[in-house]
Amino acid sequence: MMFTEEELSELKASVSRRISQKRFLHTLGVLEAALYLADISGIASKSEIAAAAILHDVTKEISYDEQLNLIRSFNLKADKEDLAVREVIHSLTAPIIIERDFPIFATEKVISAVKNHTLGSPDMSLFDEIIFLADFIEPNRKYDACREVREFVYKNTSGDSKEANVNLIHKASVMAIDSTVNNLILNKKIISAKTVLTRNVLLDKINNVF
Repeated sequence: MMFTEEELSELKASVSRRISQKRFLHTLGVLEAALYLADISGIASKSEIAAAAILHDVTKEISYDEQLNLIRSFNLKADKEDLAVREVIHSLTAPIIIERDFPIFATEKVISAVKNHTLGSPDMSLFDEIIFLADFIEPNRKYDACREVREFVYKNTSGDSKEANVNLIHKASVMAIDSTVNNLILNKKIISAKTVLTRNVLLDKINNVF
């Protein structure tokens, strides 16, 4: 699926009216990072990458109760573990809103990437992983861990090998997961089994590249 610049511009305008200025600035940062990762890894569907980046947090600022109501209203199957983590529930409700309010952008790739951008998934595609990692390394993130992973990506990008850059993305994603898991442990918060499985799959990909 290819989206035009006009369609993506209209999408940005529409999303900007649904979220705060701070959240929209983050969204634009994710868009920038995602397009960079798509470029270095050779992903062809850049307009879909752009759409997923723009839409990934479209329900982020809806209240937790409203998001639960959305899940119930649309009979969405959700793991109890996912519902318990307020910071990630928007990855479940965003696909609902995309399909309802932005149907032309509700492609399989966009929906999958938005769904998996918080916890990851052991079977996520490179397309999914680009949105997952872009959300962590976007330039407006000021946390030390985000800066560290971002610098790792930009300093180690290969100008010659797409394969090496895909491996770099896997390594950076593991770094991002490690940071997140360590933070969750320190704060005695739930760690999703899905995230742990994602880390294991990525490590296996890294160790079997060459």
